[in-house]
Amino acid sequence: MIDREHLRVTYRMAVALDAVEAGIDAARPETVLRETISVSDGVLTVDGATYDLTAYDDVLLIGGGNAAGRIANHLAGVLGPELTGGIVVTDDPAPAGPIDVVDGTHPVPSEANRDGTRRLLDLARAAAADTLVVAAATGGGSALLAAPVDGVPLADLRELTEALVRSGAPIDRINAVRKHVSTVKGGRLARALAPATTVGIVFSDVTSDDASVVASGPLSPDPTTYDDALTVLSEYGIDAPGSVTRPLARGVAGEIAETPCPGASAFADVSIRILADHATAVAAAGAVCASCGF
Repeated sequence: MIDREHLRVTYRMAVALDAVEAGIDAARPETVLRETISVSDGVLTVDGATYDLTAYDDVLLIGGGNAAGRIANHLAGVLGPELTGGIVVTDDPAPAGPIDVVDGTHPVPSEANRDGTRRLLDLARAAAADTLVVAAATGGGSALLAAPVDGVPLADLRELTEALVRSGAPIDRINAVRKHVSTVKGGRLARALAPATTVGIVFSDVTSDDASVVASGPLSPDPTTYDDALTVLSEYGIDAPGSVTRPLARGVAGEIAETPCPGASAFADVSIRILADHATAVAAAGAVCASCGF
């Protein structure tokens, strides 16, 4: 909360501070989750969509991002004994019952990020048709969900990440590169989860509210290509390691399969709900101002 005792607060300043605090509170994961997710009589409701928990042998929670630990903590309490387990990678860990919460790093990936994401992928690949997966994707997920393709060592992924962040490229262009050197981004997590039923819960930190950009779209069709990734490196003067440029070039040559595109079978059993975005905070702040006559 804002320390108002040390500020000379005018009426208008007080309204502005109230608006800021209301916006922050409205976008807190705990606030959003209380309003959008519930369990009643064995039915899970996620932002209006319902899932009969008795229809599934396993219920898992997986995901990554700055808020993933708090999401795991909340859903472990909501789902209770219905929750089989899961794993999330976050830099803000919290206790989450049977969910393995990996304490990772942001904005540059670490061994913990990589190893945790690999274990998450192993769990995803083991999911069956009678598994319900709740998958969280939040801001910071691009760095925290870090499992590079074969041949790209962690040191080179770190170097690439730092260069992309320094380049000044827009986030969607940065993520076009990240998606094509990852085994989890750009819809590849959705591919690993099939044929499980998956509901993605997204906390968007991008202005476009494009789920394929948040956390580099692990559950979303990827509209970008290997050629796009190489173009970004060229346009922004990024001297990427050879371990990165080689698979990108092989992808352009058709030697490596593209990320799943719109209409791919990987998304047949995936639904995505954007639970909060920048407008969530702005609307709450605006309501305070309106109530005061502004």
